[in-house]
Amino acid sequence: MTGVPGTVAQLIGSSGVLVGATADGSGHAVVDATVPVTERFVRAEVRRTPAAADPAGNLATYPMVALTNPVFAVDSGTCRTAELC
Repeated sequence: MTGVPGTVAQLIGSSGVLVGATADGSGHAVVDATVPVTERFVRAEVRRTPAAADPAGNLATYPMVALTNPVFAVDSGTCRTAELC
């Protein structure tokens, strides 16, 4: 993702937070994960957080800046996500 400094991007699956990344000063962050099909779905969330927030933690209480629709897994082994833009 780009353009949102002071935020954290996370991939969320059916089991919770899969991976997260803090945006740099220009607002750029990349989250990348191999997601097992057992996750059933994955979506991205971007939240405005304090500087000390753990990018892989539960950030549900912080204001949401962006949210994607879920991507549902199929029986093909694994799904690979790419850079969020």
